[in-house]
Amino acid sequence: MKNIYTSFSFYCFLGTIGWTLLAYMVGSLFTPTGNTYFNGYEWLGYLFFAPLIITPILGVVFGFKGEKSKIKIISIFGNTILFFTISLLSIALIIYDFIPQ
Repeated sequence: MKNIYTSFSFYCFLGTIGWTLLAYMVGSLFTPTGNTYFNGYEWLGYLFFAPLIITPILGVVFGFKGEKSKIKIISIFGNTILFFTISLLSIALIIYDFIPQ
């Protein structure tokens, strides 16, 4: 049973990387310059940023519940790094979106 937790944690790690690339590609398609995040497609931006915030947290939680192996260590450290880079930057973009300009 613990092997499932380790696998799920590693899949969260890979899924976050894939979801980041997908969000970047869709953001580049919907904005001509590629750097306007929520201009006209607000629901789409939040739809892509929500899993980027939640998935690394789930990966760390399930990583600690998994069995001891190299994949467990990789997934815990990888999900932690992804949380402190991609997730916190996504939260900062969402907060910046609500600040009056």
